[in-house]
Amino acid sequence: MAEPIDAAIEKALLDKAIAFAAAQSPVLKISVENGLGPDGKHFQKPQPSKTAQWLRATVLPAPALTTGIAFDAYAQHYGFLQIDVVRGLGGGTLPMKRTVAAIRAYFTMGLTLTQDTFDIQILPLVLKRVVGQGPLMEDSPGWVKIPVSIPWVCFEKPA
Repeated sequence: MAEPIDAAIEKALLDKAIAFAAAQSPVLKISVENGLGPDGKHFQKPQPSKTAQWLRATVLPAPALTTGIAFDAYAQHYGFLQIDVVRGLGGGTLPMKRTVAAIRAYFTMGLTLTQDTFDIQILPLVLKRVVGQGPLMEDSPGWVKIPVSIPWVCFEKPA
C-alpha cells in the first residue's frame, strides 16, 4: 500500500540520511525521528568523549501551498531535512566541518528521491537556500552540534 505524502516524504529523506551515515568511514551512528535508530529501535548515543561523533536527522516540513487557484492545482510540500552533526565537547570543529562538507556533497542540488508515487527534490529554488550549516551550539551535557539544513520540495497532484 502506498504511503500518504507526508509519510512518503519523511521515509525518503530519512532513508537517504541513514544511507549517508552508513557510507561514512567510520560508519556514523544516526538517530532519526522520535529518537529511533535506523533499525527502528530506541537510539543509544555513544558516551560523550572528544572523539565521539554521531548524527541526528529530522524532517522539518513547512505548511503546504497550492500552486494555483484551480481545484486541480498541485499542492507544493516543502521544508528542510536537518541533519545535526553532534560531537563530544572539546573535540574541535574540524572533524564536524568535514562531515558537513560530506553531507553537502551527498545531498546535491537537483537530487530526486522517489518514494511510492512522489518525487522529493533537493532544490534551493523553493526557499532560495542551498544546503547550509548553522553555528556551533551546545546540544546536551557533553555534546555540541552543527545543524545542516537541506531544502526539499515535493509536488502532490490532486486526486
